[in-house]
Amino acid sequence: MASGKKHINPYDYLKSDTPEPSSLEKILDALISQNQSKAAAQQSAPEPAPEKTPAAPQENNPGKSPFEIEKDNAERAQNNLWTIYHGHNLTDIEMAREDVKNMVKCWGLAYIDNQEHYPLSREEKHVIRMDFYGTISEPSKNPSRHRITEAYLKLVSNPYRPQLPPQEYNLQNSRGWQVYAQFQRFRKIENDVIRQLQKMNIPAELIPRMNTYDFSDVLFQRFRDNVSESGNAHMFLGARQSFIKDFIRKNEPAFRSYLEQIGTQPRYIEELVRNMKKHGSTSELYIIDHAKGLKLLHHYKDKNITFPGSIGKRVTSEQIDFIRARGDFGRVALLDQNGAIIQPIKFSVHHKAAVNDAASGPYLAAVNNFENLCLTVDEPYHRFLHCLDITQTVGRRESYKARIYLDKDIVFMGGFHPDFQIRYDYSRDPKTIRQHNSYKRWLKQQQKTPRPPLSDKKSTKLSRKQKKRLQKKLPQEDKKQQLAGIINLLYFNAKGRD
Repeated sequence: MASGKKHINPYDYLKSDTPEPSSLEKILDALISQNQSKAAAQQSAPEPAPEKTPAAPQENNPGKSPFEIEKDNAERAQNNLWTIYHGHNLTDIEMAREDVKNMVKCWGLAYIDNQEHYPLSREEKHVIRMDFYGTISEPSKNPSRHRITEAYLKLVSNPYRPQLPPQEYNLQNSRGWQVYAQFQRFRKIENDVIRQLQKMNIPAELIPRMNTYDFSDVLFQRFRDNVSESGNAHMFLGARQSFIKDFIRKNEPAFRSYLEQIGTQPRYIEELVRNMKKHGSTSELYIIDHAKGLKLLHHYKDKNITFPGSIGKRVTSEQIDFIRARGDFGRVALLDQNGAIIQPIKFSVHHKAAVNDAASGPYLAAVNNFENLCLTVDEPYHRFLHCLDITQTVGRRESYKARIYLDKDIVFMGGFHPDFQIRYDYSRDPKTIRQHNSYKRWLKQQQKTPRPPLSDKKSTKLSRKQKKRLQKKLPQEDKKQQLAGIINLLYFNAKGRD
């Protein structure tokens, strides 16, 4: 709707005889003048030189030792990581990401930012993680959170379910178990799974309908006696621990040389190597002086302070926890040359090809083979390898779209410089070859064995002849129980006749 007023051009004064502009016109003139001066300054300024990709570090720092070069690059990586994860300025974050890409190229790593999507389900990732750690946590039975099938949950949740007759359990009929069966470690404990199914009175007819989470609950019930303080049940020596043991057995001299090169205290080196050999663990170590520890225990004893265990030749792990809880750990810990407690090194085992991309390999279990694993230091190297990760989800199945990749033969990355890395070709290692051959034999056997169709309900039911044949195969203890029941029945019948 027109207001009835004529539109006034603020620059009409330039055409008029009146030289004096209004206040609004003065403001507009000032803004235009400011913009014009900025444009003139940009035109007169020399063009910035194009950003160069960093050259090889040895050429870039000709006078520095490998240790000094590594120290500078580790600091550079830390600064980029902080910006990427904690920065608020999008321009700074993008610059940090570009600098990381330059470092990746500089040190001969690979960055792929448009990978093909390989679908991997949650159940498959769940089993891969279990095989990697060798542990299992109790699956949730909360209706809003659990992924257990309703049929299995309804059966195991009924405390008064009837005693079921023994059946022949055929795990090959279960698509859920076939995910586990791709892993050699799970194939070795199939008999334990069958015994647990019998113990829990799981009917054989339910086996084809069970998913991987149902079997997770069966496995947890089987190994629940081995539950740690974290709530995880230990099933077997997982891929992570096995790899660490194998790594230190094959590369101990090179690993010791790395630890000495970064200035690690000799006592700490000995304790770490011993822990890797015995337990396959690189958990954070705080080394104690046992002589000081025993002296402190005697002090506790004189003060009538109760502590776990008795005083022996060495301080036990329980006693160390007790000392730490009292705040006296500094009195028994091994100190460095500056009198400070030696800080532990945090290690991780990195998957060169990610778990989410396991479907791109020859088979799922190959993602946990030694040739795909690499021991690395958490800060900054393991975080650096994941700082450019981009995942994509298609149909609730996740995979990587962008990621940094290591060379296939790098088994330890303690730095960007080659002097801080250890290489070993696991693709030619006898154990890796045996793992591949074992899977091929299993797959060939599976292809030979015909499976009944899961949709055929009649195939899951037993005929009378089958039931009679199964009854003849009862274990000896069940036969004794049946015989005792018959004797009792005859006895009470005879007593009634009297």
